[in-house]
Amino acid sequence: MKKTVIFLLLTCAVCTGVFGQSASDFVIEGTVLVKYQGTAKDVVIPASLGITEIGERAFRSNMDITTVKIPAGVTIIGDGAFSYCRNMVSIIIPASVTTIGDGAFD
Repeated sequence: MKKTVIFLLLTCAVCTGVFGQSASDFVIEGTVLVKYQGTAKDVVIPASLGITEIGERAFRSNMDITTVKIPAGVTIIGDGAFSYCRNMVSIIIPASVTTIGDGAFD
């Protein structure tokens, strides 16, 4: 008799991101993400955090990240937000973003 094992992974979108980050990896002031302090390579910013802005230098010099997904509702990517993220190869920016600051991706 052949047995099939199915694993289900249930996660809380606020508590644990799809790729291993948690809500505590994001420092938020009001609706601005001011700092990402996690170590995940693939970062999915949870929409449930309610941010509308990626603050200046929020991800600056983070050598861990390779991909980032910004949620709908974010309208601003601040100056230097992703500067010196030398290993980042892709980012998903929603249509809601209307302003990208100077040097955001230097």
